[in-house]
Amino acid sequence: MNTYAIDDNHDMYIMNGQIARVSKSNAIMQLVKTRLLTVQEEWFMDLSAGLPWYTKLLTKPTDLYRVRSYLSREIIATEGVDSLLSIELQYNSGERKLDVVFSYTDTYGNTMEGVI
Repeated sequence: MNTYAIDDNHDMYIMNGQIARVSKSNAIMQLVKTRLLTVQEEWFMDLSAGLPWYTKLLTKPTDLYRVRSYLSREIIATEGVDSLLSIELQYNSGERKLDVVFSYTDTYGNTMEGVI
């Protein structure tokens, strides 16, 4: 797997005047994070792509079991992910902020940890 690199702001990463690329395990991690952060109906070419963050996941009251289920399914369904090892959710209801820490094994045999 080989794809264009994106930075922490999800913009294309430019190095030496060229769009940088990532491959193998790093490309899979980038794909996982992109899938988790895509809001359903955000992408005009496929309105079903993404997660229903505002309609089903971050509603009041927030159901962390439902959120964990959706996120777990999205990670496992990502091309290159072999198995989900862990997923932790930390929700601050006052700030309405959700931190997600996850780890998985990929098709290259690497264990990867991600945070969104």
